[in-house]
Amino acid sequence: MLHHIPGRDLQDRALAGIARVLCPGGLLLGTYGEDTPSRRALHDGDVFEPIDPAGFADRLRSAGFDEPVVDSNGDRFRFRARSRALPH
Repeated sequence: MLHHIPGRDLQDRALAGIARVLCPGGLLLGTYGEDTPSRRALHDGDVFEPIDPAGFADRLRSAGFDEPVVDSNGDRFRFRARSRALPH
């Protein structure tokens, strides 16, 4: 529910925290609703900071993940990425 975290910086810190606690090579899987008028209406009166699927793979890499894949259908997107392995 990253869209309930106010601001991209805090969202990215949350992603980095997830990467940190996953086992090395651990898999993060998710699905997300894209920014649509109906989704905005659903969140009227609460925090709604939508995630842009176009830049999400880069955000995952920056947070400590490898091999990010993001697939969008225009309404929802799914993603997967692996936490970085420990250095040898």
